[in-house]
Amino acid sequence: MRQGKIRALSPNGFGLIEGKDEVVFFPEVVLKDASFESLKERQPVEYEALVVGGRKEAISVRPFDCRQGILSQASILDDFPCSA
Repeated sequence: MRQGKIRALSPNGFGLIEGKDEVVFFPEVVLKDASFESLKERQPVEYEALVVGGRKEAISVRPFDCRQGILSQASILDDFPCSA
């Protein structure tokens, strides 16, 4: 799975993830282990994405607990603090 951070959230149940070299759209229905209401901008996430209709779209999004491991793209997430 790729890692990134929540770039933006819409009150309509959609969001954007900022990855290393990509921005990926995601709908609320692809969330795993979290509710849409619990997400925050700049929050670390893991995701899988495909090209759907000419744009990258996540098919699975899960919050990433940065206390549990080292991210391969850690510099992306530097501005989101991990609380112990």
